Amino acid sequence: MDAPQKGIAKSLLVHDGELDDLREVLEGIGTPFVERRGALSADERNTEWSVILSTPNRMLSLRVPGTPVRIVVTDQDSKTLRNSLHRADTKIMVRRPVHPTALRGLILHALYRGPEKRQNQRVAVGAPVRLRAGLRQLPGILADVSIGGCGLIAAQPLSPGKSFSLSIPGEVAPGKAYSLKARVLSSGQVESGRAGTYAIHAVFDPTPSQRKLKLLKETILAYRSGPATLPKGERANSSVLRGVAARGLGTPAPATSSASERREDPRLEIEQRVVALDEEVDRMLMGKDISIGGMRVSPSPHLTRGGNVKLALHLNGGSPLVLAARVHRDDGERGVVLRFHQLSAEASSTLMNVMESMPVVAPGASGSDAGYVVSELLEVNG
Repeated sequence: MDAPQKGIAKSLLVHDGELDDLREVLEGIGTPFVERRGALSADERNTEWSVILSTPNRMLSLRVPGTPVRIVVTDQDSKTLRNSLHRADTKIMVRRPVHPTALRGLILHALYRGPEKRQNQRVAVGAPVRLRAGLRQLPGILADVSIGGCGLIAAQPLSPGKSFSLSIPGEVAPGKAYSLKARVLSSGQVESGRAGTYAIHAVFDPTPSQRKLKLLKETILAYRSGPATLPKGERANSSVLRGVAARGLGTPAPATSSASERREDPRLEIEQRVVALDEEVDRMLMGKDISIGGMRVSPSPHLTRGGNVKLALHLNGGSPLVLAARVHRDDGERGVVLRFHQLSAEASSTLMNVMESMPVVAPGASGSDAGYVVSELLEVNG
């Protein structure tokens, strides 16, 4: 395929004909990638890739700038090979046989996981919202928003630590009104010489419902092409919005572009596909420390303590192992601990066999945390 488009995660597949199945997985994901059979060109050697997928021999000879996520797929395994790949900064080694869904999950995690790619995406909005703190209701302007929180302009302050509900009307969201629980981080008067205008920075409740999380992501997507339109043609961003509010120019009007115009924008179509993949990767969990009793998985907004889930573990090239589990503990960035329950004798036997030879390995690792398994979240209850 041709060189990847700017602004989109860049993947490189380099091999000598052994990894045709990986090409099919990448094509199925739909993200731009470059495939090279044999040695890289000069331009490819000077490109900062996001993800590199390769065979052991090709990976060990690669010298490229930056710190790409390196994934090796191989039929072989040895301590010497693992150590060599570890020295070459390879993060993941996948031993065949491996299910295509597991490969897809690994690549999605490498491309779309991470705070720099998702959690900190902040867009300027500049549209009217309402705040409710106890019995108080305040009109405000949503200056900017991300998955984790927002900036607001209001006529009255809210004390740091104060909890409130942010109501986003359908005119601001993509046609569906919703509300989010939030907590004030800071609140201060805008330095404008005019009383009664305050800038509020807040964080959202980290466990919104799946519906509200989806609507929030859609809101962020809707404003990535630009904020709401200000009076007199002014273009908005966070600092301009504060100035607009301070000068008393009124509330910014909603963006004038129609939903159909947004859908016809090729860049927005690409971004919408990325959001859809982002939803998928939230369901693909990297599991480790696996035992008959349970395992630790990567953080997910869908997992809350005490909840019951159904998982599909992609352990080898065959059918996945479907298990029921309960969310036992949330250890933040270290992941979420799941406890299996209602294990059949067949499932227990399968787990015992897999624990001896996990399909995904962190090269250079040893002990109980050396192996990983890609699992898919099928159901969440409670």
